[in-house]
Amino acid sequence: KAVVSTQSIGDWGLIVVKDLPDFQEERQAALRAIRRFAELPEETKENYTDPKSNFGFGWSHGKERMRSGIPDTAKGSYYANPLSDVTSTDPALKEAFPELYRDNIWPGADLPELEPSFKALTRVQLDVGYMVCEVFDSYLCKTTAGKHEAGSFLKMLQKGTTCKGRLLHYFPGSQKPTSPTMGCVGGTWTTAV
Repeated sequence: KAVVSTQSIGDWGLIVVKDLPDFQEERQAALRAIRRFAELPEETKENYTDPKSNFGFGWSHGKERMRSGIPDTAKGSYYANPLSDVTSTDPALKEAFPELYRDNIWPGADLPELEPSFKALTRVQLDVGYMVCEVFDSYLCKTTAGKHEAGSFLKMLQKGTTCKGRLLHYFPGSQKPTSPTMGCVGGTWTTAV
């Protein structure tokens, strides 16, 4: 079972989550899958883009722009809602808020392992978020003498239906990022966010 510990250092606080079961295996599987997806032919990857969501679901490469206005081609991103493949069945909601309510897009026939590895890793990340919320709730309840309702952050997060997971793939020759979820797989850099 994962362990969450906290420590305060002056005005600063630190939350450490360790011993996450299966995290390394889930992380490696997702990083391998996004690398394999990024290596697919461009016309195949294009089948898994969603311009209507501003490329907020499925594959996005070169669609995001740097501050200078230049397309960011150093990395590709794969976005999905890890909680549900269909966040809403309301067409008006999907039309009004496509960045939140579009359906997930999975490359089942072209790369079946991406979906389960993505979902498994983002499930671990959501569970960590829930654990951190429990720590915040407990701390705030204690420091506000009960004015902050115990469990309110956790309940709010657990009621959410529109969270978004993102796997990043850094193409060869791009700047190498530094992140605890970053990894080099097969000579290319990938990140799970």
